[in-house]
Amino acid sequence: MTAQNDVSPAGKPTQRASRWLIGIVFCSVAFRVILLMFRADDLRTDPDAYVALAKTVLETGGFCKPGSVEPTAFRPPLYPMLLAVVMWTGIKASTAVGLINLIASAVLTIVTWWIARVLGLRGIWPGVAAAVSCCDPLLLRYSVLPMTEVLSAALLSMALLNVLKLCLSKTEDSDIEKPANATTAIVAGLCFGLAGLCRPIAFVTCAVVSGYLVARSLLFRRDHCLSLKLAVTPALMAAVILAPWVIRNYYQFERFIPATTHGGYTLLLGNNETFYDEVVLAPKNTAWEGASLEKWQRQLAERMAADNVDTASEAEIDQWMYAQAKGTILANRGTFAKACWLRWKRFWALRPTVNSRGIPRWLGRGAAAWFAVLWLGLVGSLFSCSERRAHKQLLWLAVASFLLIHTFYWTNARMRTPLTAVLSVLAVCGWRSWIDLLKWRSKSRTSI
Repeated sequence: MTAQNDVSPAGKPTQRASRWLIGIVFCSVAFRVILLMFRADDLRTDPDAYVALAKTVLETGGFCKPGSVEPTAFRPPLYPMLLAVVMWTGIKASTAVGLINLIASAVLTIVTWWIARVLGLRGIWPGVAAAVSCCDPLLLRYSVLPMTEVLSAALLSMALLNVLKLCLSKTEDSDIEKPANATTAIVAGLCFGLAGLCRPIAFVTCAVVSGYLVARSLLFRRDHCLSLKLAVTPALMAAVILAPWVIRNYYQFERFIPATTHGGYTLLLGNNETFYDEVVLAPKNTAWEGASLEKWQRQLAERMAADNVDTASEAEIDQWMYAQAKGTILANRGTFAKACWLRWKRFWALRPTVNSRGIPRWLGRGAAAWFAVLWLGLVGSLFSCSERRAHKQLLWLAVASFLLIHTFYWTNARMRTPLTAVLSVLAVCGWRSWIDLLKWRSKSRTSI
C-alpha cells in the first residue's frame, strides 16, 4: 500500500486502506480477548477500589466511600460511574471491566490511525502507528485490570485528534471529510472533559493545548479555519463537563475541589524524607520497599493524629498532605531537584515494574526492547520535517503537559499510558525519518 493508492480520487481513504485498519482493530480485540481469558483472575482484582466504588454507587445512588453513605472525591468519577452503568444491566463486574477495556482499546487503535493521517503520514505508516498503539505492553497489561489507563488513553486521543483537525487549513488535506467547525471544537472539549473526569491530568493537557490554539489564532489570523472563537471552545466545553463535579464537591465538602482529594497524597508520596533517603539518595534509586512504605504510612497516620487532623474529612487530609509535601520540598531543595530528575527517568522507564507480579521475566525484557525501539523513533521525530510541523508541535505539547505534572507528583511508567496514541504516532514519524536517512546515505555511497 503506497502513498499514491492510499487515498481515493475523492480524497477519502481507499477501501484497501480501510481494510487494513479493520484488520488491525480485529487483531487488537482478538488479542485482548485471549489475554482476558488467560488473565481472568486480574479482572476480579480491584487495586484502586473502582469496582467497590461502582458497587457503592448502585447500592446508595451516590458517589460514596465503598461500603458507606459518606461522599468521596478521592477518585475521579467517570470510570466507576461507567462501570456502575454497565453493571446495572446485570453484567458481572469482571465482565464489565473487560468490556469497557475492549471497546476503549478498539477506539484507541482507530483514533491513532486517524491521528497519523491528519499529521500527514500516508502509505503503510498510519497502519504501523495503529498497530504500535494496540500492541503497547503497558496498555496490554492494563487491559485486564479495573483501572483507568485504557479508557483515559482512548478519550485523550480522541480529544487530540479533533484539536489536530482544528489546526488544518482548508487546503492542507482533502482527507478530512468535513472542515474544522464548531462541532469539531465541541467534540474536542467534550473528550477533554471526560478524559479529565477519568484522569485529571487531561485538564492540564487541555489548558496547554488551548493556550497553543489561542496563540495560533492570534498570530496567524489569515488562517480562517482557526478563529479565536474556535480556539477557546475546547477549553470552555471541558469546563462545562467539569462544572457538575466541582459544584457537587463544593456542596459536599464546602471547598473548591476541581480534581480529587488524592492529589496531596501523591505529591507527598513522592516528596517525603523517607522516600528521599531510601530511594532518591540511594546509589541505584532502588524501588521503595513495601515494608518501609507501610511503616511510613503508619507514621503518617500518627502525625495526622498529633496535628489534630480530622481523618473523616478527605479535604482536610488532602490539604494537610499538600502542606507536608511543600514543607519537605522547601527544606530539601537539592534532594527535591534530584527527585524531579528521578521522576522523569521513571516516566520514560524501559522496564515498568508496577503490577508486574506473575509476569515472566522474558516478557519484561521484551517490553524493555519494545520501548527502546519506540524511544529511538521519538528521537528521530524531533528531527523529521516531512510531517506538519504545527501538528507535531501540538503532540509534543501534550507530552510536555504530562512531564510538567509528573515532575512533582509520584511517577512511574504507567503514568504515560494516556499518551499511547501520541507516542506511537511520533515514534512512527521518527522511524520514517531514520529510514529516509539510511536510504539517503546508501544512495550517496552508490553515487560516489
